[in-house]
Amino acid sequence: MTLQELIKAAADKYGNQGDLAEMLGVRRSRISEWKAGNHKPETSTIVRLAELADLPVMETVAEIEAQLHPEVAASWLSALGKLRAAGVAASVLAIVGTTMPANDAQASTLTGTTARLCIM
Repeated sequence: MTLQELIKAAADKYGNQGDLAEMLGVRRSRISEWKAGNHKPETSTIVRLAELADLPVMETVAEIEAQLHPEVAASWLSALGKLRAAGVAASVLAIVGTTMPANDAQASTLTGTTARLCIM
C-alpha cells in the first residue's frame, strides 16, 4: 500500500479529503502535499490514517514508513516480516490449541514448538 492509497482509503471511508483533514486536524492542502510527496506525514498521522481506514496499523505503518524513508526501509521491512511471522505463529497456536495434548510430555513438546515458531 502506498501513502496515496492509504489517504484514499481513509477519505473514502469518511466522505472526502476535506472531511479527513478535519478529522486529522490538518489543512486540506496538507493532505494534498502528502499525496504529492512534497511533505511527509508524522508516523502518528500514518497510525491515525490506518485506524480510520480500518487497516492493520502496524503493518500499514511499516509499509508506508519503508517507502517514505528509504534510508531505514530495511529496518521497517524486517520488523514487518517479524510481525507477519508472529501472526502466523499465533494462528498456528490458535489452531493447535483447540486440541488438548494427551499428556504432560506432549504439552511440553507443544510449548517448545510454539516458542520456536515465535522466535523465528
